[in-house]
Amino acid sequence: MKKNYLVIIGVVFSNLLFCQFAGISLNDVYSTDSSSAWVVGESGTIIHVVDGGMYWEDQSYDTDLSLNSIQFIEEQKGFIVGDSGILLKTDDGGITWDAIDLGVSYDFESIAFVDNQYGWISAYPSLFSGNGLFRTEDGGEDWVHIETEVVYPFFLDSLYGWGSPSSIGGIFVCRTYDGGFSWDTLSYQVSMSIPFFFFYDETNGFMNKSYFDLTTCYNTHDGGVEWTSNGTQIEVSYLSDRLFLDTLNGWLSGHSNVFYSNDYFNSYEVFNQPYDVFNALSIHGASNGWAVSYNLQNTNSTIWRLEGVNNWIPIETIGVDELTSYSEIKSYPNPFTTSTTIKYELTEPSHIQLTIYNTIGETIYVAQDGIKQQGKHTFTWSPESLPEGLYYGVLRSEEGVSVVKIIKQ
Repeated sequence: MKKNYLVIIGVVFSNLLFCQFAGISLNDVYSTDSSSAWVVGESGTIIHVVDGGMYWEDQSYDTDLSLNSIQFIEEQKGFIVGDSGILLKTDDGGITWDAIDLGVSYDFESIAFVDNQYGWISAYPSLFSGNGLFRTEDGGEDWVHIETEVVYPFFLDSLYGWGSPSSIGGIFVCRTYDGGFSWDTLSYQVSMSIPFFFFYDETNGFMNKSYFDLTTCYNTHDGGVEWTSNGTQIEVSYLSDRLFLDTLNGWLSGHSNVFYSNDYFNSYEVFNQPYDVFNALSIHGASNGWAVSYNLQNTNSTIWRLEGVNNWIPIETIGVDELTSYSEIKSYPNPFTTSTTIKYELTEPSHIQLTIYNTIGETIYVAQDGIKQQGKHTFTWSPESLPEGLYYGVLRSEEGVSVVKIIKQ
């Protein structure tokens, strides 16, 4: 049975639990706004949030494998990659996930699209499972295998990208002009870890290099041939993710910290959470975003919400098997083709709001908003112009929140 969760931020109840997952690592988070996010992790974990963190749905896939990266390219269409060559695809907003066999056993590290057509899958550096990239030009319908030692690539568009082959004691900065099929070596850098790259355009970019417990930030203005340190050294030995909104505002995450800068890391501020490794960030505005972390001390993972430029708040949950709150809300017929009737019952008079959302958290329709008396109530929804897929009906009142999944066919 799928589990649903009512999520409260910044409120404490006696039966409240932090949104933690015991003994598993949450590896990636993807969002497009502050209303909706997907999280993936070990043992096939897939979790979807809608309505700004109030409602969570378990969409987990039946596997013991770790899922490492997720991205949606359309409202209903998304992809997940993980260990042992696993690639999952959904066309219905996560209701179902189908496996795609790429014929390799690589431990996939990331999947990234620059638009709804061009995307890449990259693998972790490995002597055993193999390295390489997969590229799609048609939104994930077909994938081409590219044999290369380049790992952790950053692609600016369908052609330009930067990355580095794995090596000991140093790294080669490489650039591609043809979408990853061939790579030119630009420079050699001394580093104890493979760097993260970010490029704002074809010439201006950012790179970090780590040496023992220090990470140094570098800038380039010639496409990656020459790199200049900005003098900033961050006291962290391991960085797990980076995200920039523009040429100034960016975040780096790693062991116990999330670092934020508004001047391209000439200076920075720190959010610290001891023992937590912040595995992934998804930020869609200067003060709105999500993060996931894994605690090395108690082996729990936590989902975080960004409230301010670098103020992270752990999401807290009240977990129930089927979220009905004070009143069970139903929809019939469900699935439907032309119209469906939403039914609910109030135990006392209350101001209510009945809202329809899509799977990325956008408000589709405010169906009812006002005072309703005690008793049974109905509303008929006829979304002729909306595409097929999954929607959520969320009923709020002074007594609580209730949610129903509605499927249009």
